[in-house]
Amino acid sequence: MVKERSGRILTASDRVKKGHLRGVRKWPVTSHAAKSSLVWVVLFERTAPGRPKEEPASNEKDSRPEGRFSRSLPDDSVAARSARNRGPVLAANLSKHCTRPGRGPSGPGPGTLQAVAMSDALSILREITIWPLAVLGVFAFFLGILVGRIGKSSPGSRRSITTDEGTFVDLEVHRESQKARARLEQENQVFSEFFQILTDFTREMDGRHDRSALARRLLEIVDKIFLPSQILVFLMDRNDPGCLILRESKGIAMDSGCWKQVHVGEGKIGWVARHGTAMDQDDFVREMRTGGANWAAPDHFRFNVDLCVPMLANCREVQGVISVGGVTRHPKFEKRLLTTIGDLGGIALLNHGLMEEKEKKANSDGLTGLINKRYLKDLLGEEIHKAEVQHQPVSLFIFDLDHFKKFNDNHGHLTGDLVLQGTAKVLRRTLRDTDIAARWGGEEFLVILPNTPKEGAWTAAEKIREALGKQPFQDEDGHPVSRVTLSGGVATFPEDGRQQTELVAAADKALYVAKKTGRNRVVKSEPTFFSDSGEEPIVGKGSAA
Repeated sequence: MVKERSGRILTASDRVKKGHLRGVRKWPVTSHAAKSSLVWVVLFERTAPGRPKEEPASNEKDSRPEGRFSRSLPDDSVAARSARNRGPVLAANLSKHCTRPGRGPSGPGPGTLQAVAMSDALSILREITIWPLAVLGVFAFFLGILVGRIGKSSPGSRRSITTDEGTFVDLEVHRESQKARARLEQENQVFSEFFQILTDFTREMDGRHDRSALARRLLEIVDKIFLPSQILVFLMDRNDPGCLILRESKGIAMDSGCWKQVHVGEGKIGWVARHGTAMDQDDFVREMRTGGANWAAPDHFRFNVDLCVPMLANCREVQGVISVGGVTRHPKFEKRLLTTIGDLGGIALLNHGLMEEKEKKANSDGLTGLINKRYLKDLLGEEIHKAEVQHQPVSLFIFDLDHFKKFNDNHGHLTGDLVLQGTAKVLRRTLRDTDIAARWGGEEFLVILPNTPKEGAWTAAEKIREALGKQPFQDEDGHPVSRVTLSGGVATFPEDGRQQTELVAAADKALYVAKKTGRNRVVKSEPTFFSDSGEEPIVGKGSAA
């Protein structure tokens, strides 16, 4: 608004009427379509400096100069009709505030628009709809969010800190770098522990450790690397290649009297044993969807299986399976790490099996399969030492076959070998698991009976004698041969001797007494007193039968 010299305040409409605004034209509305909604269109003329202005003809029906001003239009087409770009358009609905003088019967007469006072602005605003304001508000809201995010991500808006080295860095970048550093340190620690354990375990793969010790060592290695809540170490059954035996475990209750078993192909563990493939949870799901694998397992033997790898050796021969569940530490390449542990375990088990096989061949008799005399002496010394420490008795039973030399002369040595093999079978069938049988030499056999007094040893010897007497034998052609009997002697530590040689001599002396008194019998050794120390011990020889 502008003040005149008289003090009167001029509104925009007054200034237009008086022609104070240069380049602004008043335009009459003569269109019949504007009866109900007159629009006052004020155009700011873009005139070049020094160019004469054009005045519209007031007596023309459409007094707009060609190409100079826009036409007066209703509200819905003012913006569309301003494409001529003659200047910005100011429009207001004046249907209630304008007067049109001189309307004749022939049509609307010439008239001019009246100015609108500033006091009428509120009445004009009431007619404006709320939708444009709502759209504008939503637009402003999203624009504010966008500007805020841009400002937050800008380097100037981030908080910064000074590191220990004196470097000025961004706080978010510092936090991310600290997380990455902690993760790398953890992975480095895992790999350091793995390679240290790997070095120690490699030294233990020489085959000297038994299968139970190897299974326990594998469980300790897996526990240190993955920190799981459940570990299962299965080894292949030697007597039944289609069965896995649980040797070591963590996180499950095991019955002390029996080993739990899983058959090859049964459940996830059996599937891994059959196919020889390392599997994790994603692999199990993929195999079930694509290959139709069935992971059903017995109700009494269900495990939490997150990782499962076979122990392979000797051209992918399965030696066992390692199963891990409830893993709390997930190192990088966890399946590959567990596969490496499984392969090392398979090699260790294979070496142990090969070592056992070589030792068995070296320590056993080639004909009967019993241990030989050299190895028996080592075992007898160990048993005597154990009995002395534990204050327990240990007994020996020495026997030979009656008239075996004559038997070989009558039936041949091949038939004699068959009789020796049959005698070994009788011993295996009759003795306990803790007893040790050996071929002492020729037709002589020796049995070690740990934790057995003399009377119990004599009873066991009589049981062997009766079983051998009932055992039928045949020659190489399948013809039955004569009945085979034995004569033997029993001696016991410590009453019959405290040294290995003393025990063997006492048992051999009792054997000689059995032969001398009629054969086919077992004689208990009698203790040697000081008065008898001058007598020479009589050692029975089976070859003199």
